[in-house]
Amino acid sequence: MPLICIKLHKQTNKLLDELGLCTVYGISVYKKDCPLPTKNEICEIEDISSNLAFVENLLKKVARNMVRPIHIKDVILDAIS
Repeated sequence: MPLICIKLHKQTNKLLDELGLCTVYGISVYKKDCPLPTKNEICEIEDISSNLAFVENLLKKVARNMVRPIHIKDVILDAIS
């Protein structure tokens, strides 16, 4: 399994039907120490939630359980559905 880096990112000023204008958060997953910057992104999941604590907990769950990169998107989608 490749070494990966999982980062929280935020996207500001998203207009959500139920909340209006707010900050939403997502997660980016990268290959660690990849020599080619354009090839290091494994996946990016945007607009997970406007709840920062919820997204941080998802990030910790993925890291703690050493989820394989190919399954990270599925784990996140399961958590939000």
